[in-house]
Amino acid sequence: MDFEVARDNDIDFNLRPKIKCRYVDCSEFKNIYSKKNGISIIHLNICSLAKHIDTFHDLLKQLGTKFAILAISETRITSDSIPHNLDIPHYTCVSTKTEETAGGTAIFIHENLFKKRTDLN
Repeated sequence: MDFEVARDNDIDFNLRPKIKCRYVDCSEFKNIYSKKNGISIIHLNICSLAKHIDTFHDLLKQLGTKFAILAISETRITSDSIPHNLDIPHYTCVSTKTEETAGGTAIFIHENLFKKRTDLN
């Protein structure tokens, strides 16, 4: 599986993006990000989380990186189609459902960043 990588120093924050992306494989991705400090976020347009949930879990194992946030678009999760194995240990999932043939989002936030406030229920 290949990834498109953009580095922080490749971005000009004067509203003129100079993002230089390139595709890397899992081992090169792990090598690049094993040397980074700070918050780590990954985004995937998964085109049906229910259909690709096992591949998603395998990808996370392959990368071996503990991302702070896992952002998923095009989950296609509806009220009737919630994947049975949506849980990821140590992450809280916040999602939106869709009733369309596309759409839906899910954000998995690591427990170190997110605690559910039971006093607000």
